[in-house]
Amino acid sequence: VSIWGHDAQTSRMAAMTLQEATGGRFVLGLGVSHAHLAERLRGHTYDRPLTRMREYLAAYRSAVYRGPMLDDGDEPPVLVAALRERMLGLAATEADGAFPYLITPERVAWTRGVLDAETASAARPRPVLAVSMPAVLESDPDAARATARAYLAPYLRTPNYQACWAEQGFAEVDWEKPGSDRLVDAMVARGDAGALRARADELFAAGADHVAVIGLAPDGSTEHLPVLEAVAG
Repeated sequence: VSIWGHDAQTSRMAAMTLQEATGGRFVLGLGVSHAHLAERLRGHTYDRPLTRMREYLAAYRSAVYRGPMLDDGDEPPVLVAALRERMLGLAATEADGAFPYLITPERVAWTRGVLDAETASAARPRPVLAVSMPAVLESDPDAARATARAYLAPYLRTPNYQACWAEQGFAEVDWEKPGSDRLVDAMVARGDAGALRARADELFAAGADHVAVIGLAPDGSTEHLPVLEAVAG
């Protein structure tokens, strides 16, 4: 959920409803999105995203919900879409964890360290670290990269991801269209089922608690079931 698209009261009502409807299986993700989406698409002023997220989390927690609840009254976990250190700190101390996106296993390990350090001296559970893994069920490098580039195209121009990639050791030449082989190979897993599972294992070994596989069709579109079936099999 973009915090610019739904106010905190609405998000809490929806989250609590879905938590009850799914038997406690719901997780709410919150993100600050990107300037061009918040401003041109939604008409907001994209300023001080860290402060806005902190204020949003406080408003979310204080919203009163009186609808149906599970017997144990459990709240759904809240994960923050965090890429860099300060937002990760907020995710660790004011939410239940983080959901970074388009990062390498090395960055996952760094993220794990930041989250754990933030809660080391506090009486809080260890933050959840959920990461995504765009995946192409294709062993031919050229075909796989074509799919990956189609998927990554909208992200190459976003300052938030560019800043995060820079911290991961990439440079402007890597995110210039259509994206360098180096960046594409690092952001999107490719190969047969075994290779995709191995890539997911790298993310788990680096400290991820959950890996969300984003199955890509040959044209770069998502929700491609054969990828999920292959990884699950």
